[in-house]
Amino acid sequence: MSELASLSKLKSKIENLRIKANKAKGVSEQIEDQLQNDWGCESVDVAKKLLVTIKKDAKVLRDKFEVKLKEFKSKYSEELSDA
Repeated sequence: MSELASLSKLKSKIENLRIKANKAKGVSEQIEDQLQNDWGCESVDVAKKLLVTIKKDAKVLRDKFEVKLKEFKSKYSEELSDA
């Protein structure tokens, strides 16, 4: 393959990578806009921290629910078994 053909092929690859990079940047900007609009997060890092907090809060609430459900079943076991 001639040097000119190699350079032309390399130029084409570079242009394709440039297009892909621009698309990825656009998608990233859209995601950041959506995070800002939906959750008030200014960056992906802030969103990750919020997600950790939400997961912890959900676990606490789930645990509280399970305790209350057990208390309910224990308190009303007779009524539940009659139904």
